[in-house]
Amino acid sequence: MDSNISLSDQENSEVIKKWWRENYRIILIGILVSSITFLAARSWIIHRYSRSIEASTLYQLVVNTVAAPQNDAEIYNSARRIKESYSDTPYGLFSALILAKEDEKQGDLKTALSHLEWALKHTKEKDSEFREIIYLRIARLLLADNQLDNALNALENINSKNLTASYAEEIRGDIYLKLGKIKEAKEAYQEGLQNLKLETQHQQIIKLKLKDIEQS
Repeated sequence: MDSNISLSDQENSEVIKKWWRENYRIILIGILVSSITFLAARSWIIHRYSRSIEASTLYQLVVNTVAAPQNDAEIYNSARRIKESYSDTPYGLFSALILAKEDEKQGDLKTALSHLEWALKHTKEKDSEFREIIYLRIARLLLADNQLDNALNALENINSKNLTASYAEEIRGDIYLKLGKIKEAKEAYQEGLQNLKLETQHQQIIKLKLKDIEQS
């Protein structure tokens, strides 16, 4: 009995050795691939985290400069650097909005619009509220550039019933007023006033626009 057990153990050992000789390369390759994948994923996460920290630091400098503007060129150059070097982070998007604002201040509406279109392209579809804010700013720029039909088309992308919609109706009213469509302008302004969250100061602005229509 002991001899049979010994023989069985020896046979098992030979089977295991044979299986190892036939399969060790596959196992080692699998371990190697898993290790490389793990290290690559870890390196990627660390890389993304580091880039996010760098972008956040630079963006904070831009925000501080905007809050106490002393040098518009410094704001612009810093924001452009973030947009170009950290486009895969949220700070790239925020910087594009700052660049659009700075270009608008300088009267360069075309370049300002290009920054907003870039931001729109780099915004995920699920971030609908953020996308609507961008469309709102695009509509304002197009209105300022007298591209009235395009401005109306941009507003069609704002479907929510939040505060953004009220501002959209105000812009729509401004567009209709410029087109000479007084009735439509009045209706748009009145629609904009329906949102109870609209700030009192902004309500007064829309009411003044309605008053001007009625007195004209």
